[in-house]
Amino acid sequence: MKQLKKDISKAFIIYAFILSIIESMIDSVFDDFLFPHYEQNDRIGQILFVAYIVISILVFILVAYLFTKAISKRIRAEMHRQIEERNVVFANITHDLKTPITSILGFSRALTEKKLEPEKQSQLVEIIYEKSKRTSELINTMFHYSKLETEMYELRREPMDICRLTREILASQYEIIEEHGILLEVDIPEEEILYPIDKIEYSRAIANLLMNACVHNQLGSTLLVRIEREMNKKVEKLLIVVADNGVPIPDKLKDTLFDAFACGDESRSSKGGSGMGLAISKSIVKKHGGNLKLVEEYQSYIKAFVIEFDI
Repeated sequence: MKQLKKDISKAFIIYAFILSIIESMIDSVFDDFLFPHYEQNDRIGQILFVAYIVISILVFILVAYLFTKAISKRIRAEMHRQIEERNVVFANITHDLKTPITSILGFSRALTEKKLEPEKQSQLVEIIYEKSKRTSELINTMFHYSKLETEMYELRREPMDICRLTREILASQYEIIEEHGILLEVDIPEEEILYPIDKIEYSRAIANLLMNACVHNQLGSTLLVRIEREMNKKVEKLLIVVADNGVPIPDKLKDTLFDAFACGDESRSSKGGSGMGLAISKSIVKKHGGNLKLVEEYQSYIKAFVIEFDI
C-alpha cells in the first residue's frame, strides 16, 4: 500500500509537470503571437480570449483524464495482486489447518467409541493435545503476520542497546540451537549501539532467523551472528547478520523467499515449520524502517540473512 501511495504521488507530479508545460506553451502562443496581432480588433480579441480559455480547460480535462486512467490501472493491478496474495494465504491456511483438524476428529471419534485399551487411549489423548497445540500455534502465527501487515499496528519502540539485546536473544535460543546440532559463532561488539526498536518484535525477528537456520541446515553446520557498522553512500548502517555454511537456497525459492508459506508444503509438514518465519521477520524489520535481505556467499559462509538499519 505504501508503494501504491508513492506511485500515485509520483504520477501526480509527472502529470502536473506535463500540464504546466502545455499550459506554458499555450500561453506563449497566445501572448506572443495571437493577442498582439489582433489587439486592435476587439471582436477577434474576444474570440481569441474565449478560445484560450476553452483550450486551457480542454487540456486540463485531458491531462486529468489520462492521470485518472493511469492511476486506476495501477490501483486495479494492486488490488489484483492483493487478492491473489490473499487467496494463496487462505489456501495454505486451509491446507495447514485441515491436516491436524482431520487427525483430531479421527482420534476423538476413536475415543468416543470406547473400544480402545487404556494405554492406547492415553496415546491418542497425547496426540490430540500435540495436534491441538500445533493448530493453536499456527493460528497465532497467522494472526500475528496479519497484524504486522496492517498500517494501524504500531510498534512500541524505545532506544535500546542492540548488541546486548541480541546476546540475550542468543542466550535464550542457545538450547534450541544446540539440540539441532548447530555450531554457534558470535561476533558482537562489546560497545553499546543504541537503536529505537520494539524489544518483543525485534526478538521475534531474530528468533525466527535462528530457527530458520536450525531447521533448514544439516547437523554440524556453523551459524554466525554478527553485528557491525558500515558506511554506504555516506550513510552509516547498522547490520545484523545471521549467516550459515549449510544448505544453499534453491533457485525456485529465491524470488518468493520472504513471502508467507514460501517454504512449501514439504517443509511445513516434514520439518514442522509454518513457512511464515521469514515473512514475519521481514515485516518486523520493515516496520522498523529497515530492510531484510538474502546475501549469498557471505565471506566464508554459504548464505546470510542481513538486517539493515540506517543510523
